[in-house]
Amino acid sequence: MALFKRNSGSKSHRQEAHSSRFPTDNHTLQHLQHIKAVEQCQIPPSSPTSPTPHFFIMSRKLKTGTYIIRSVAVKDGCIGRSKREQQDLAPKKVFSLPAHHDVQQFVVEALDNGRYQLWAGSPTATVDGHLSAILLSSPPPEEWNIVYQPSQKAYTIETASRDRSWTIPSKEGFVQVAVRPSTRPPPRYPENELFTFEAMQPHDD
Repeated sequence: MALFKRNSGSKSHRQEAHSSRFPTDNHTLQHLQHIKAVEQCQIPPSSPTSPTPHFFIMSRKLKTGTYIIRSVAVKDGCIGRSKREQQDLAPKKVFSLPAHHDVQQFVVEALDNGRYQLWAGSPTATVDGHLSAILLSSPPPEEWNIVYQPSQKAYTIETASRDRSWTIPSKEGFVQVAVRPSTRPPPRYPENELFTFEAMQPHDD
């Protein structure tokens, strides 16, 4: 069984596979090790009193770093995981969080091929048509195309094949991000397929 673990000391934020074997004769120890492994994969939400981000990045090309991702369709909301998710190693749903929810952060990793990996505590992938954070090595993490739409000053987030993209199914409430067939304009993308990235730290030039 392989766990994904981000090396916080590395500037590249690249993933590392961490092998973990659990004893079969001690259920209590096994449970504690499961919880510890999950906690290592989670990003703690920012404090409601956190300062305003240092930068607001709306360039065509994002750099590796830590960002808040927001849906254009949900005013003052953000994208992130639930604080009440199950403490196990199953894929963790990624939601459109309402405005009153604590802000959460993603690690955006720029790859050499021009695509990105997006980490919500652990790398993200499509599971049953929706966005999830993957704690184990299967399914494999996806590589995403993050495409700037200059006429709308926001981004679409598309699969490697460019045939599906992140979509917010509803503007109201606590809803999981869907990965659906992409809208192809003209003239414009709908707001629920557009996202902004707010950088939380300086980036390498």
